[in-house]
Amino acid sequence: MNPLLLVLALVSPAGSDSVYGVVHNGITGSPVAGVRVETGSEGPTAFSTASGGYSLTTLASGLQSLTFSRAGYDGFVVKVVIPAGSSLHVDVELQPVPQSLPRLEVAGGQPRRRAAGVSSPNANPPDIGLRLFQRGELRSDPLAPSDDPLMAAATSIDPAADPGLPGAMHVHGGSGDQNLLLLDGLPIYGGTHPGGAAGLLNPDAVSDVAVHAAVPPASLGGRLSSAVEVHLVPTAEGSVRFTGAWDAQAVRQLVQGSFSRGAGSFLISGRQSYRGGFAQDGDGWLSNGFHDFLARGSFASQGNEIRVYLLTSGDRLGFPAMADLSQQNNSGVPTGPRNQFSSSSSTVGAVWTRSRSAGSTLTTRLWSASSHAAVDWSPAPVLVKVGSDLNEIGISSELLVGHSGSSQRLGLSFQRTASAYDVGSTAVRARFHSAPSTVSAFVEDRRTVGRWSTVLGFRGTSVDANNLVVEPRLSVRYRASAGVTVSMGAARLHQYVQSMRNEESLLDHAFAAELPLSLDAIGLGAARSDQVTAELEGRIGSGLTLTLGGYARRFQGLLVPAAITTAPFAPGLPPLAAGNAEGLELRARYRQPSFEARANLGVAFTERDVGAGEFLPSSLRNGWGQGGVARRFGERTWVRLAATLSGGAPTSVLRSGVEWQ
Repeated sequence: MNPLLLVLALVSPAGSDSVYGVVHNGITGSPVAGVRVETGSEGPTAFSTASGGYSLTTLASGLQSLTFSRAGYDGFVVKVVIPAGSSLHVDVELQPVPQSLPRLEVAGGQPRRRAAGVSSPNANPPDIGLRLFQRGELRSDPLAPSDDPLMAAATSIDPAADPGLPGAMHVHGGSGDQNLLLLDGLPIYGGTHPGGAAGLLNPDAVSDVAVHAAVPPASLGGRLSSAVEVHLVPTAEGSVRFTGAWDAQAVRQLVQGSFSRGAGSFLISGRQSYRGGFAQDGDGWLSNGFHDFLARGSFASQGNEIRVYLLTSGDRLGFPAMADLSQQNNSGVPTGPRNQFSSSSSTVGAVWTRSRSAGSTLTTRLWSASSHAAVDWSPAPVLVKVGSDLNEIGISSELLVGHSGSSQRLGLSFQRTASAYDVGSTAVRARFHSAPSTVSAFVEDRRTVGRWSTVLGFRGTSVDANNLVVEPRLSVRYRASAGVTVSMGAARLHQYVQSMRNEESLLDHAFAAELPLSLDAIGLGAARSDQVTAELEGRIGSGLTLTLGGYARRFQGLLVPAAITTAPFAPGLPPLAAGNAEGLELRARYRQPSFEARANLGVAFTERDVGAGEFLPSSLRNGWGQGGVARRFGERTWVRLAATLSGGAPTSVLRSGVEWQ
């Protein structure tokens, strides 16, 4: 067994006899949830929360022995002395290990890390279709476009989508607005900045991105395709730390540190674009660019942790509406009609986590989220203006109870989502608005018995005190041997906010705003998706992993702006469509300490049926192949080479069926 590093042990003068702290991953530094902390067979027991925090509050003073254990990590036992009438702060790091490998091989070598984008086979139990993108591991991933976990997820989660300009994330034949995006559990709107130039958040502030691409947990709802959980870097202990960088588009800065003897911490992150890739017509400083700002403050005491968040972002993009640039001023800046796009989003929220000694954790979230967009569209003689506004408030509370080999989660949430969409010229205008309130309750049971792992959940949602919809979710995993697992899952999902953005437009990649429209706007009902997923994973030797996965989906009640316009936004209420999507993909990954190789092959089919007509979304391919290798030289230098070949969708305004990247 590898020894563990005891990071910090501080005595707090206030509080009763207790031990509390945070559990971190010894390689990545990210918090580890679900760690069992106990003092003995008859002593109190606790489980670490999503932020890694734990607390044992019924301990006697004096010498105590603490045991930390979790599947997929080395166990650890540490002896501590608790002063009478005080609490002890103990943070630890757990070393991840590949349990599917023989113990002699693990003990003789370095502990292996979980591969970015591949779910761990030792999770208890794992979610089918879960893909994890850890920033610390993206440098060795030959298919990752950068060290930005959000961008890596947008380009890697479904290669059927355009991997070159990720204006949105597409999952299993779905559109970009069908992904629930969460920042440490709080909803945020907009995943990327214009043109796929960057993710919404400074990558230095992001620890990892988890994408539930098949059967999301019952606690996550409101979207058809996936739930995307963004986790920030863990609390920085000690002095203030500064991290900054610049690239072709922007400069960024991260400041983090702790206070109050380690019980509190802060994180401040900012990013600002500058003239460069966004300068389209000589005045890029004024009309093109993006920025984002993020702040987090946290305080922990005796099993309680409170985190407060503030996120704001803004985008602007402008370019000539006409190809004729003869109308210019003395500085060479075009003075003719222009297309102008601007958007912003913000999220303000708080998360309170209470860990109890009986192994239960209560988490309550309160938030206010918004998004705004404005468009001046001038391709025709008449100027068309678009205004989009969304304001959401919500509160949720959930209880997690863990036992040996099983856990149960139940919760309740309320949110009110007010949206308005205004489009038209000075002569003709259309306005759609609604403000539905939704109340949701969920229950979920996870357990492992022998080689079988199951996740069974139900989520029910009532809209404006009526129209109850129920979402059953089930996934089953069978471990046939130490290296072979078979998984299957099924889920019914509903969506209550859709997008007026036209992803089939040629300018879709340039404009990243979602243009949301809530349920009940002019009779708009909830969209629905039924999906089944299957996956076969095999580990061959010590470094090769093969995964074969497939899915089939059926849609109902989808808005399809592409059916009435080629503009990047809908000029009126689009028709509703049904549809289906099927896909099959084979993924191979070979990993050694200084070398990594990846390859993906897949086929997919997506169709939308609008009345008597149908069309195939051009934003998705029907066949692709990817391959890449990465080699490390020294301790910090990686050289990566990758290629993507895809077909079945337009690649530009010119006719072409094949694309090299």
